[in-house]
Formats: sequence, C-alpha cells, structure tokens
Amino acid sequence: MLLLFEKNIFEQVQQTLVYSRMRVESHFTDEQAIIICSKMADSYARSLVVYYRQLSDTESIQASIYRYQLHYLAEKARRHYGGHILTFLYQLRSLKFSNRQAYTLQPDKDLTSIDADFPALERVGELLLG
Repeated sequence: MLLLFEKNIFEQVQQTLVYSRMRVESHFTDEQAIIICSKMADSYARSLVVYYRQLSDTESIQASIYRYQLHYLAEKARRHYGGHILTFLYQLRSLKFSNRQAYTLQPDKDLTSIDADFPALERVGELLLG
C-alpha cells in the first residue's frame, strides 16, 4: 500500500516568534500549532496545549512562553516529518474516547482484588498470580 501526500499547507512562514534571545520562524498559525501539538504522542506537548488554553490573558509572559514552545515543537515535527505528512495529520479529526472504567494498577496491589469487566486484565492477573 502506498500513500501519496500531495497537499502541503505548511509551505509558507506564517510568523516569527521571539522569546528572550530565542527565535523561531513558524509555518503555523497559533491554532494550527495548538492542533498539531494536541495530536502528538508526547505528553509534554499535549500538556502545553492544556496550559495555554487555560490562560485567560494570552498576552502575558506565561502565555508567550507556552506559545513559543508550541510553535517550536510544531516546527520540530514539520522538519522531521515534512509538511505533507503534517498536513495529513493536521486534517485528521480528533477522536474523543470516553473512559468510563479506568483502573490504576499499583505494583504492590493485588490484581485479583480488582473487579474488571475487561477480560484481558483478568487474564493478566491470572498469569501474574498463577
């Protein structure tokens, strides 16, 4: 199977961000950088999105730090994966999963004490505990 990515919406530099003496020429608008970072596997990038969106004053120093970091990470992804693949990922819809039953497993917790509806988790407990 071959995927052909013809579209690249991130060809032109959109803005230049400067924080302290650091500078990044970004090919993204703020919203594009936020969406790209929100889809990253890295939890730090996703947490930056949450922190930035929680700020009421988008002109504050804290907001400018988050904004710089979001654009820096989005640019790093663009340089690594290329604009074509990033365009494809950017245009994918976000999937929202509803987690109604989540269990936190502690290393010292007895797995047999968890009432799990998920068969694989019950099987893991059987395998670990014999």
